Parts: sequence; C-alpha cells; structure tokens
Amino acid sequence: MITAEPAVLLIDGDINHALLAKRALESEGLSVIFAHSGQEALVLIALEKIASVVINDAFLPDMHVLDLIDEIAANCNHRIPIIMNVAFPSGGVESLN
Repeated sequence: MITAEPAVLLIDGDINHALLAKRALESEGLSVIFAHSGQEALVLIALEKIASVVINDAFLPDMHVLDLIDEIAANCNHRIPIIMNVAFPSGGVESLN
C-alpha cells in the first residue's frame, strides 16, 4: 500500500545525518521513512511503503549506491526520483569507485 501523503524514503547509514535530514524534511511537511541500509530500503520499496522520492547517502554500509539504484529501477512498480546526497570524505570522488 502506497502512503496517502507524499513520503520520502531517506537512506543513510549515519544516524546523526539521518536525524538532521529527517527533521528538516518534516519541518517542510513531508512524511519521512528511514532506512539504515540499502537492503532495508529495498524491503521498504518492495512493500510499497514509499510514494514520492528516495534520498540516499552515496556511501551505504552494505552495498554500492549504484547497485541500489539498479535494484530500485528493476523492482519498483512505479517511477520514483532518486536524489543522491554526496558529502565526500577525505578520499573525494575516488571513494565512489
């Protein structure tokens, strides 16, 4: 069942970053569903618990972000925008490789 109000699936392995982002999104009137990992996000998507957008950290604890995007595209029964939140660690862009 897709939620009735616009919802954001926020995927971030860092709880502190996630709580800040969740607070900011909720202050704008959005409903936020949180996943700690790529696998947890895929379960939520499979259960159709999200409706409008995915915001994910580029550095997930359990899978490469591009693999997550491929899985979402292959398994989501509707088109869903994905916003990648990128804050580069000291390794910079090379860290995505």
